[in-house]
Amino acid sequence: MISKIEAIVLKAIDYSETSQIVWMYTRELGRISAMARGARRPKSKFGSTLQPMSHVQAVVYNKEGSQILPLSETSHHTLRRNLSRDLEKIAVGLRVVELVRGLTQEHDRNEELFDLLIATLDRLNSTERRTVNVLLFFQMQLAFLLGIGPDIVKDDVQAIDGDGYLALDTGAVSADGSRGGKRASRQALRTFAILSRADAQAISRLEITPKVRREVSGLIDAYFQFHFDSAYPNRSEKVISRLLDMANDDT
Repeated sequence: MISKIEAIVLKAIDYSETSQIVWMYTRELGRISAMARGARRPKSKFGSTLQPMSHVQAVVYNKEGSQILPLSETSHHTLRRNLSRDLEKIAVGLRVVELVRGLTQEHDRNEELFDLLIATLDRLNSTERRTVNVLLFFQMQLAFLLGIGPDIVKDDVQAIDGDGYLALDTGAVSADGSRGGKRASRQALRTFAILSRADAQAISRLEITPKVRREVSGLIDAYFQFHFDSAYPNRSEKVISRLLDMANDDT
């Protein structure tokens, strides 16, 4: 069956001298793998549409039981030109699509996740400050959509005086480390809690010091790794780590 789909390109790899295999997250089919024959040719009909983070309209042959769908055509749906003009935005955007590719299943359709991905790329394209906040907010929203949203009680957060703990199984924060968990500063745990309940506009205004930002990123990574183990992707972790080192209060 021929299907017209709306998709975000997650990754593309060379398959032969002329073709590429492309991973996409689509509104209609969830995550798919597709074969783009001729994509590597100098005058390919696919042009620049197969770059990671590209938002495209595509036509695939959706054959039941097929692992890799033939991709017959693509065109740009929405161009977000600022994503390719800033190294921080490129790094964050690539981390976002890496997470979607690594933590979703083939053909597991989730329209809310697709909408989150679109909103995140829009926000990343338009933001001028605090770029890393976009990633932290996306990761927290992704946790909820994947069914592992942290269970945070406001009174428990307010009770922390000094260091506290994040329970990696539930995402609860507390001052008591008797049940284990990842130790963190009061400010990092409070920021983690804010990320779990605030909206995107509030997060875009949230000022996080580089030290706390790095600590919060470590909490989120540890939380995901607990739930997904080796499935949690970390290929871009070093790039994001350097970005966290370089980021100042205005990014």
